[in-house]
Amino acid sequence: MLTDARRRYLNVFKGTSVHETARLSLAASLRSSQPGGIVIGAETLVAFKTLLITDDAISGFSPITVGSQCFIGGGSTLLPGTVVGNNCIIGSGSVVAGHVPDASIAVGNPARIIKSNQKIGPFGQLEIARENRAKARISN
Repeated sequence: MLTDARRRYLNVFKGTSVHETARLSLAASLRSSQPGGIVIGAETLVAFKTLLITDDAISGFSPITVGSQCFIGGGSTLLPGTVVGNNCIIGSGSVVAGHVPDASIAVGNPARIIKSNQKIGPFGQLEIARENRAKARISN
């Protein structure tokens, strides 16, 4: 699969650490000037046109960490030094700087936490969405 080849390329030649179960859109851009600058956890989905950048002109290099079982929405930007905890959802088009705690949903520019203590599963799926899908299968 092409996305798996891209993940391996990023890990080997660009020095990122993308877990083997993570999924990256081919249109996502990961920019880091140093090895180990970007870490993406297991069962995380990084959607299309997302930018993860570890360097800026003011503060220089600051690594980015995205936890396990997260969803990073399309068109989002993660700025240098961003830490996204486990089981988080970042809304589409959000600009994230700083720390997003575990089990949170953050949206906006700048991104703000709109919900905390959410039950979020693999690839950022809300538990209620999985339950609704299971109910729909049973009723059909």
